[in-house]
Amino acid sequence: MARKSRYQNSAQPAQQELRRYQAAQYGRLSDEDGDDIAQNSIGHQQKIADHFVTRQDDIEIVEYYFDNGYSGMNYNRPDFQRMMEDAGKGKINCIIVKDISRFGRDFISTSEYVEQILPNMGIRLVCINDNYDSKNEYADANALMMPLKMVMNDSYVRDISQKIRSGITAKM
Repeated sequence: MARKSRYQNSAQPAQQELRRYQAAQYGRLSDEDGDDIAQNSIGHQQKIADHFVTRQDDIEIVEYYFDNGYSGMNYNRPDFQRMMEDAGKGKINCIIVKDISRFGRDFISTSEYVEQILPNMGIRLVCINDNYDSKNEYADANALMMPLKMVMNDSYVRDISQKIRSGITAKM
């Protein structure tokens, strides 16, 4: 009878445990993003997320969700809704976005998702360029800046809307 070793190879189980976040990468590009199209393009957002994940041991992107041509002022976006359904089904437990403005621009709704809905669902949120990761024990310190960024995003949309309306009025 072969003798069993008292020492277990801990390297293999540790690797399996590290890959526990099944992530969704969400990207959004609105028609109103104007000058930032090159920086915020769907492909650019995907490259940023893919590069980020290569440096993480505990995240694997299992699905990509993109809403092209949709405003961040509401959450009636097809792929956003599909992503939230998949989160509810347990297919994903992490959402990765380039920054919080890609997730949404409406201050109240975005705050509700970041502070209530996602944590209650057990969903980790990573905003790469905002240096925010809800898993991080210091996320609360980083979160102090998040409401300010959300207010600025909300204000940006309202400002662009006003400029577009005044431009249309001037052309008339």
